[in-house]
Amino acid sequence: KRINEGLHVQIERRTREHDRLWNVSQDLLLVLDHEGRWLSVNPAWFSVLGWAETELMNGFEPATSLLPEPFLKAARDLARFALDPRATRFENRFPRRDGTMRSISWTSVIDNDAIFAVGRDVTAEREAETALRAAEDQLRQSHKMEAIGQLTGGIAHDFNNLLTGIIGGL
Repeated sequence: KRINEGLHVQIERRTREHDRLWNVSQDLLLVLDHEGRWLSVNPAWFSVLGWAETELMNGFEPATSLLPEPFLKAARDLARFALDPRATRFENRFPRRDGTMRSISWTSVIDNDAIFAVGRDVTAEREAETALRAAEDQLRQSHKMEAIGQLTGGIAHDFNNLLTGIIGGL
């Protein structure tokens, strides 16, 4: 009886820990079955993308779906990647409720009973990478223009030296 009570206490503690992590995580947590049907999502789906759990869990029925087609396509892509045992990390884009797109980096694990996926919003990182590439392109263009300016200045100087000799001779 004492062992059973100890196990019961451990199970309650671990369940509280699991629930706390599930509810406070800012990463998107998702549980799928082996057919790709969504079984459970955490509250971060609302804070990150603006979609409520009830909308997501009931939104995949074609006749009653309120989810936009880009969301349904992203969800199908997610399920396809998550079901592939070789693809443990992948990235796709999900629309927010306001229509803006968010880049989500996924990690998934296939278990006997379900597929567990964790998604992190990496939109800011992707935007920073794009801005960095644009700045690098501008810097390269600036260096090219500087080189052309120096070359032009050198040619003008040499031409001026030639003209000075010709004018002096005249």
